[in-house]
Amino acid sequence: MKDPYSVKEIAEILTGSKDSEDFGRVYRQIRYWTEKDALPPAGDATPGTGVSLEYDEDRVYHAAILQELSRIGVDQSALTLLAVQLADDYERRLWRYAKTGKAQVYLTGLFGPSGNNSWELSQDAPLTAQIAENPDNAELKKPGNPYLYTSAVVINLTSVFRRMNFV
Repeated sequence: MKDPYSVKEIAEILTGSKDSEDFGRVYRQIRYWTEKDALPPAGDATPGTGVSLEYDEDRVYHAAILQELSRIGVDQSALTLLAVQLADDYERRLWRYAKTGKAQVYLTGLFGPSGNNSWELSQDAPLTAQIAENPDNAELKKPGNPYLYTSAVVINLTSVFRRMNFV
């Protein structure tokens, strides 16, 4: 693998070919995610006319995650939050395990009624216990509690990354 990658190269990795039916759509999505800060480039986000945006290898994997989450309907504000949280995870053990296929790694998006959202990485099983009702814990039931999650979205990062086609 190499650094840096262009928008075109990332679209090709995600679709398998620049001749794919999905190539143009994915290409436009990558540009949109960059514009909305969900996929920050390695350098300047506005390099000027005739200068390509460049992304490092971790951003290519990040784009695969955004593609999967967009496919299942996760909204843009949640994707932008993910960008901030994922940037801190690039050097972590679970991120490396997902990229290498060493373990099953899950990305769980937790969502609450007052806009309290979080993205978490886990190994072997998704983190969905946080959305379960706990009748014994009155603190968790209080309205406005920042740790009250009512729904979750889970993707298997190891599987998503395995589908990528680095050329």
